Amino acid sequence: MEMPTADNVTGEGGRLTARYYYRDPEDRGLVVLDGVTGEILYRRYNREEEQYDGIYTFAKVVCFLRRMIDLNRCPKKASYMWY
Repeated sequence: MEMPTADNVTGEGGRLTARYYYRDPEDRGLVVLDGVTGEILYRRYNREEEQYDGIYTFAKVVCFLRRMIDLNRCPKKASYMWY
């Protein structure tokens, strides 16, 4: 699995919403977080995560987005790498 890229990131109405993908920009997931607590309000896994039980990679996406909340930054597009 490659690094996740979040795009269409918006921070409105006390929520952080992002669509994300790994390799294929057409295979996107969606996650909505509470903008204060970071709690997951909604999630829709992408096909790759559904096929390979990608809970670990989804957790990385959530961690990445929670960091955006902590930093009070909401870039329209961002990629996340880990080793």
